[in-house]
Amino acid sequence: MRLLVDTQVLIWYVVTPEKLSRIAADELTAETAADVPIGVSGHALVEIAYAVEKAKNSLTSEDADDPRSPPQRSLAVRGGAG
Repeated sequence: MRLLVDTQVLIWYVVTPEKLSRIAADELTAETAADVPIGVSGHALVEIAYAVEKAKNSLTSEDADDPRSPPQRSLAVRGGAG
């Protein structure tokens, strides 16, 4: 393994390779063609899994403001014990 890619490079290489610089795309293509493993950190895989889940489960305030998002319910939480 010669290359270690971060989350965004991995996503761009797979989904939209035209966003990569020519040098980066050439290096990744050469490694893949030579069947050389490309390193991906566990953290990058977790970030990708989170992004996929976030797309399925709108939980952020930006998502709540999006009219295409399903309606959100709010829960009032009160502190203290009587």
